[in-house]
Amino acid sequence: MKRRKRVKNGSPRRDLEKRARQIVRRGIILDLGSNVFRVSSQSQKHRYCEVRFPGDWSCDCAYHAMRHADCKHIMAVQLLVMSVPDIAPTGLELKRPAVRCASKECGPANCTHCQTRPRRFGGASHRYGCADCGKRFTFRPGFLGRRYPSGAITDVLEDVAAGKSLAGAARGVGKRSCAGTKRTPARSSAGRWAEDANAMTARIYGNIPMPVSGRWTVDGTYVRTLGGDRYLFGVMDSGSRFVTACDMSDTKLDCDATDLFRKAVGAAGKIPRVLVSDRLHGFGRGFKNVMAGGRRGQRERSRPPCHVRSASIRGRHVNNNRRERLNGVIKDRIKTVRGFNSENPALLGLLVTYYNFLRPHAGLDGKTPAEKLGILVRGPDKWATLLACAAAYC
Repeated sequence: MKRRKRVKNGSPRRDLEKRARQIVRRGIILDLGSNVFRVSSQSQKHRYCEVRFPGDWSCDCAYHAMRHADCKHIMAVQLLVMSVPDIAPTGLELKRPAVRCASKECGPANCTHCQTRPRRFGGASHRYGCADCGKRFTFRPGFLGRRYPSGAITDVLEDVAAGKSLAGAARGVGKRSCAGTKRTPARSSAGRWAEDANAMTARIYGNIPMPVSGRWTVDGTYVRTLGGDRYLFGVMDSGSRFVTACDMSDTKLDCDATDLFRKAVGAAGKIPRVLVSDRLHGFGRGFKNVMAGGRRGQRERSRPPCHVRSASIRGRHVNNNRRERLNGVIKDRIKTVRGFNSENPALLGLLVTYYNFLRPHAGLDGKTPAEKLGILVRGPDKWATLLACAAAYC
């Protein structure tokens, strides 16, 4: 016979959670503001308990005072605070732009294919003609001026973002995409491709709608840059696992997350309803400067933004496990390069774009975070689609 899991006081945990759900359904929780909630008693009238969480969760009931464990009132408030509305997908599709002349006066319907020429570094060059102005041109948005074919460049970006070094990715693409030409891209060429792709894809975040949920998580991890110790902080949407902003800091205890939260709010276009973090003082400082003191038009009218600062790995309703998993993905990637070689590395931006738009997530049933938000990247080569859209529309 399977025994039920019990908490410190000997009462079954599932019974406390059942009572907490009953409290939420009955709607006997009153928000007093400043992270203070009043929960009415289920058995006695005109009696209530106050739940607070400026740092740790606390309740003035006898259960929590004697046993120092989460009572049904704390669990009910956690269920209420952590409940956010579902994500409304946008249905946005990113496709490769249609062939058009460089002149703004010419229409895209009058451009026809004229000639196909082989390239010295592999692949083929397609020439088009414009019936309006009579000019001939090569249409390669995102890859114009590159000697190597677009397939070779996107293969390098995929290998670098997935975990290979720059030299290893260049050697691999030389055997696959450039096998007939007997030419292998240099390591410096792969580095320039990664830097240019990071600069181009960074413009996508400010030009497409991101319907993220109202619950965000923020956390940091230790990385090595330029031979020194730095800390990487990032904001993630808990519903879709979409990374909205990242920032570097020289220190951890004296950091200020104001700039980080400003980037996240600017990319998402709204202030979250719930921000989950640990007890780092920089997170509270940034929340007060950006989210708690933001404009009224950006706030949720039903409830002001709430900052939950008691996240832990073992927490059942309040935890940062999804953001901690992203820290593991980042550490697995930078283990190959043994740290970043600059203060604002291009590899970090490339990895974030790969994580958001191209990397399938097991927790999302094989979807990417962008697909969870309804942003679909079409085409056989998704890297080429992202770069083409960034060059044509952003």
